[in-house]
Amino acid sequence: MKASVGHILDLPKSKLGVDIEKDFAPDYQIIRGKAKIIDELRKAAKNKENIYLAPDPDAKARRLRGHRAEARRAQE
Repeated sequence: MKASVGHILDLPKSKLGVDIEKDFAPDYQIIRGKAKIIDELRKAAKNKENIYLAPDPDAKARRLRGHRAEARRAQE
């Protein structure tokens, strides 16, 4: 079991943060200091058949789960 210890991605602070030409797709960036945690999560998930994400049952936690899943997809 591994924890992301909070948010790992965020929209950039210095620009719009969405691609208006790609249906407003968000441009998430890795939060400073979270690259190590992402690497640890990726290593733990490597070659695993199933990965279960278990956030708290609120909207903020669902967004965190989405960030983790997006970070996982970015490695593939």
